[in-house]
Amino acid sequence: MFDWIGRQIADGWETLQGVILSPSPDPDLDEEAQAAIRKQAVTIWLIGKVQAGKSSIIRELAGSTDAEVGNGFRPCTRTTALFGFPPDAPILRFLDTRGFGEAGYDPAEDIATCLPEADLVMAVIRADDHATEGLRGVLKEVRAKKPEAPFVIAQTCLHKLYPHPPRHPDAYPWTGTGLDDANPSIPERLRRSLAAQRASFALVTAPGLARFVPLDFTLPEDDLPPPGFGRPALIDAIEATAPAAFGASLAAALRAVDEARTGGARAHILGYAFAAAAVGAVPAVGAAGLPVVQGKMLHSLSGIFGVAFEWWTFAEILGSLGTTVVVREGGLFLVRELAKLIPVYGQTAGAALAAAADFAITYALGEAACVYLLQQRDGRRDPDEVAARFNAALAEAATIWRRKAEE
Repeated sequence: MFDWIGRQIADGWETLQGVILSPSPDPDLDEEAQAAIRKQAVTIWLIGKVQAGKSSIIRELAGSTDAEVGNGFRPCTRTTALFGFPPDAPILRFLDTRGFGEAGYDPAEDIATCLPEADLVMAVIRADDHATEGLRGVLKEVRAKKPEAPFVIAQTCLHKLYPHPPRHPDAYPWTGTGLDDANPSIPERLRRSLAAQRASFALVTAPGLARFVPLDFTLPEDDLPPPGFGRPALIDAIEATAPAAFGASLAAALRAVDEARTGGARAHILGYAFAAAAVGAVPAVGAAGLPVVQGKMLHSLSGIFGVAFEWWTFAEILGSLGTTVVVREGGLFLVRELAKLIPVYGQTAGAALAAAADFAITYALGEAACVYLLQQRDGRRDPDEVAARFNAALAEAATIWRRKAEE
C-alpha cells in the first residue's frame, strides 16, 4: 500500500510538470473540478440592509479591497450575489442578499435559493438601528425551515454611538452576552442599544445557535484605528458555528490573512489544498484534475507576491526540492501518520489516503512556492530554505488533515 501511494505521488508530480510547462486547458475537466471544489467551501449567507456593513465584513475577512470585493461577486438570483474566497478554490463563500430592505422586496426566492446552500447565516445590523422587524421576520422564517441553522449576529458601526470624538476602547471588551450590559469600558448609550438588539433577536434565535459580535470595520482614511476592530471576535464566532470538519482550518486561514510574510497567501494555499483533496475524490477527474488545481495555485501565489510566473519559475521550485525523492518520502511519512486513523484497509481507506496525499502535497508545494517567491521578490536564492519549508509543511499538513479527520 505504501509503495503504491508513493508511486501515485511521484507520478502526479510529473503530471504537474507537464501542466505547468506545457499547459493545455480542458474546459470540461475544469468545470467538473470546480464543481467538486465548491462542495468543500463553507458558505455564509449575509442578510442585512444596504450600508449595514456586509461588504466591509467580506473585505476584512478576505483581506481584499473594496474594488476586489465589488468586482468579485457573481449573480445568483435577482437580489443575491456570491463571492468566493479565494476565488478559484474557495474555503469560504459569501452569499450577499443585496435587495433586503428595498421597497417590494420578497425574501421567499432568496430563502429558497440560499438557505439550502448556507452553512451559517450572518445577520448584519448597525448598532444604532432598531427598525429590525423585516430582518427578524426573515430569520424567523429561516429558523422555521432549518431549525439547526447557526446564526451570527454582527452588530456594526459601533462608532455611531461613541461619544465625540469617536474612539475604540483600548481592548475589545465585548462578550456578545448580558455580561456586556454592566461593563463600564463600553459607552452607556452603546451598551443600551446593543442590549436592546440582543433582546429583540432573542425571540428568533435559538439558545446555543446564535452568536452576537459587536464590530466596527472602517478604512484607514476614516482615522478610527484599528480599522478591523472586532475581527478576531468575528473569526472566533465563525469557527464556533461553522461545520465542525472545517471550523478550525477555516479560522486558521482567515487569521492567516494578517500574516505579513505571506500577505494572506496561507488562506489561498489552504483553499487550494482542500480543493485538491475534493477533486481527487471525483472518479472522472482524479489525478488529471489535481495538476489543474495546483497549477492555478502557483499562478495565484505569483500574483500575490508580484512575481511574474514563467516556465522556469516552476522548474526552479522543483529543482529546489531535489526531484521526486523528497515528494515520495514525504508522502510516505504522511501515509504512515494517517494510517493510524484507519482500522481496516479497502477502497474507502485507499480513497481517504489519496485525498490526504493530494491535500498534503498541494499544501507543501504552496508553502515551498511562497518561500521561493519571497526570495525572488527580495532578489536572493536559497534552495535549501525552499526544500526545508516543503518538508516542514508536509508535517503540518498531516496535523491539519488528522485534526479534520478526527472532527
